[in-house]
Amino acid sequence: MIGYDGLEAAVNAGSQILKKLQVEHPKLKAYLVLTHEAKQVDLTTNPTEILANCDPMVVASPAKQKAMGLLAEKKRLEAAGGNKAALDQIAKDLEVHAKGFQFVRAAQVEVRFATLKYELVWALQKHPLVDQELTPQTRAAIRIVLGNIGNLSQQRS
Repeated sequence: MIGYDGLEAAVNAGSQILKKLQVEHPKLKAYLVLTHEAKQVDLTTNPTEILANCDPMVVASPAKQKAMGLLAEKKRLEAAGGNKAALDQIAKDLEVHAKGFQFVRAAQVEVRFATLKYELVWALQKHPLVDQELTPQTRAAIRIVLGNIGNLSQQRS
């Protein structure tokens, strides 16, 4: 499992790898996402948004359970017109609980292309900064995986 600090380290490592790839390949127009169990969220998403949009990425724990309850309450309040003070308190409580989340090591940092150029995809598949085992090595695939958060959280720039 990866804690909040490990997630931040993985996000930073993935961002640094993308910058290096963009220096080598100036035509690379891309952004990064976190993926797990066929779901994805933007790489810069905060832990509460990860829970709301990709809950399998967050390991079951009392913090997750409490945060899921808070998210349900937030949704209920917003549907009812929302009490600003109550919504602000929920946001603060969610932030506190999110610091205690643990994330699955297998969640991956992947490249998503704003402009798809197949020759560039094929070149990236073989690039040493790309995870060769997790990235499909076929011309039929456009998936580029930089690594899982477990490995990326331990990289040093």
